[in-house]
Amino acid sequence: MALSFRTARRLWMGLVALVSLTCIFLAVVLWLHGYSKSKNFGALVVIPCFAFAGAVWTIFKKMFFSPQIVCVEVTWVFALLPFQILLGLFAFESDGALRTRFTAIYEALVALVWTNSVLVFLYTAGIISLALLTQFSFDQEIWARDIDSSPCPFPFPVLLVYAFPFAAKYFRGTPVESRGAPATATHYCVPGCSCHTKPTEVVEGTNYMEGTHSSIPIRVPTAMERRNVMICVTLGHMTG
Repeated sequence: MALSFRTARRLWMGLVALVSLTCIFLAVVLWLHGYSKSKNFGALVVIPCFAFAGAVWTIFKKMFFSPQIVCVEVTWVFALLPFQILLGLFAFESDGALRTRFTAIYEALVALVWTNSVLVFLYTAGIISLALLTQFSFDQEIWARDIDSSPCPFPFPVLLVYAFPFAAKYFRGTPVESRGAPATATHYCVPGCSCHTKPTEVVEGTNYMEGTHSSIPIRVPTAMERRNVMICVTLGHMTG
């Protein structure tokens, strides 16, 4: 079973939250043991706190609050990215990098800071790239979509064909022959016929046009349904 975009995104954000929480723990341990008395050392606690809070918020927001819009998701991770990179650069220059018995812990902290920076960078670049491809290919309102909606707001077959037209042949639909109802011959019996198969009796006088006519309301397609039709039409034009 293929991993859905929503599940993959939440797992990625869960990894960011876990790494951030580990950074906070190690930084606090070093701080309490006097490994660094620099006031700037607090950035190793504050910035991972923001990363942890943002990751947890984007994972559970739809469950308890409102949907997470694509533009909001891009904004907060894009704003976090430069702080993560600067934090990694600052960690190399920190005055706490003195050779003591806590040096191994500090080196692990620096490695985790850069790991988190890479995770945030890849996530930011991936979301922005998918959103731009979706906007240019068929959906101008992708920035206002729910990032955790179902189906996925980023239809990967459409985006792949749009970015790499030569891949369109791999997404051609295979016609499936549908089995129709078997043809039945009309059976007629003359009076006195001794055949075993008899046609069903039809009650005379039945008027199928009788009865009261009630107005049936027509349901207008939702925005998501219209979008799904748009995806099918776009993919059909690309693969046709």
